Formats: sequence, C-alpha cells, structure tokens
Amino acid sequence: VGRVTSRPIGYGIDFGTSNSAVAIAYEDRVEVVALGSARTLPSFVYLHREGKRAAGDEAVKTFLKSGHEKTDCWNCSLAPYGWDTDCRQYRKGGGCNDARLLAGVKHELAKLGFAGTNSWATDFSVGSLVGVVLKRLKDEADRRAGERTTSVVLGHPVVFAGADAADRAASYAEAFRRLELAAIEAGFEEVAFLPEPTAAVIGEEVHRGVEIAVDFGGGTFDVAVMDSRGGEPRIAATSGVAVG
Repeated sequence: VGRVTSRPIGYGIDFGTSNSAVAIAYEDRVEVVALGSARTLPSFVYLHREGKRAAGDEAVKTFLKSGHEKTDCWNCSLAPYGWDTDCRQYRKGGGCNDARLLAGVKHELAKLGFAGTNSWATDFSVGSLVGVVLKRLKDEADRRAGERTTSVVLGHPVVFAGADAADRAASYAEAFRRLELAAIEAGFEEVAFLPEPTAAVIGEEVHRGVEIAVDFGGGTFDVAVMDSRGGEPRIAATSGVAVG
C-alpha cells in the first residue's frame, strides 16, 4: 500500500538550547524531517560581515573555514575616512574577525536587559538570531514537503532560562515576543506556542492512567503530567526549572 499524501497543515518546531528539530503535520500523519544524517540540528548561528547567515552544521563548517579571517580597522570599508563610522568595535590600530559563531541563543530569550549583539555596525536582535535557526529548519521542511508552508507551532520551555526572578511575567512576555518575531523573520505568518513537555506527551498513541513526560534539555528541565484515568487524556500539570 502506498503512502497517503496530502498537503501540509503546518510545521512543529522544537528550538532547543543545544539542538533543534522540525516536523511536518499532515492530516493523516506527522513526519520528523531528516536534517542531514540526523533528525536534529545543532542550534549554532553563523554571522559574516558580508551578510551571510547560517545555522546548524552548516554554521560550524563555514566558521571552521572562515573564522580565522580578520579585517584591520584601517582597511575596513565601515570606516572609509579612518574615523567616521557607526561600528562599535572600531579602534585605532584595531580590528575584528570577519565571522562569528554563536551558541546558546535560547538562554537570552527571556533576559530583559539583553537586546542582542552588535558587529560590523549591525545590530542583531535576539529574535533575528533565533530566526536564523528557524529559517534553516523551515527551508529544510519546505524542501521535504515540496511547498512553502507558513503555519508553525513552536515549542517552549515551561520555565525560561535567564528570566528575571523579580519580574517573570515581563520576562516571559518578552521571550514569546522574541520567538514570534523570529518565526516571522523566518517566513512564517501564523505562529502558535505549546509547552515542550506537553508536545512530547500528547504524541503517544496509547495512554493509560497517569503519565509523566520529562524534557531534560541543555538549558531547562521540564515536566508534564497527563491524566487519562477519566478516559480522555488531559494535561494535569506542568513544571520546570532552568539548568546550566
């Protein structure tokens, strides 16, 4: 019997501190997208002064080739007169690397006092950095699905690492705002959110009694409790803690 085909309903993305993954939801099934030789993508972000952006294994490989390249300030096009520049790294007699490799961007999502980073006279917001990873995942899923899909469900931790303990509500609101911005920059138009441990436990076909899903990630530890004793499974509780 051949596989039943249908148009994608949307994508599900698990953006992790260390690794990320994407799945395609159809009416009759869900497919986890193969990302090279694995089903996960290292959550690395590569930036280059000339505008190149990359994520995952491509980011690491590209950085290994270009990470040693540097430009001296006296020879930089961002300071054509030797002093008139918006570059924050400009120093007389100084210089900087032409490329950067970033990891652990998820840690910054809920940090109210951290807006992003700056290199080569360019501001990179937290959302735009996350968006590099999400775009790579979307491109891989679009290629697998054979068409462009603009709806996504993003997993999120129950407790965001880096949140301000004195104002968690504002920290979480900012984290969701940045995640939504990242998804939009990646090419999505309809964005929804689901706690990561809940997403893990509802995917099982058979449920009995009380079950617990544990998500031990690189930055957070999350738990979801599902109660099926009444017949219809329901998420009874979720909890989490930042780690690392």
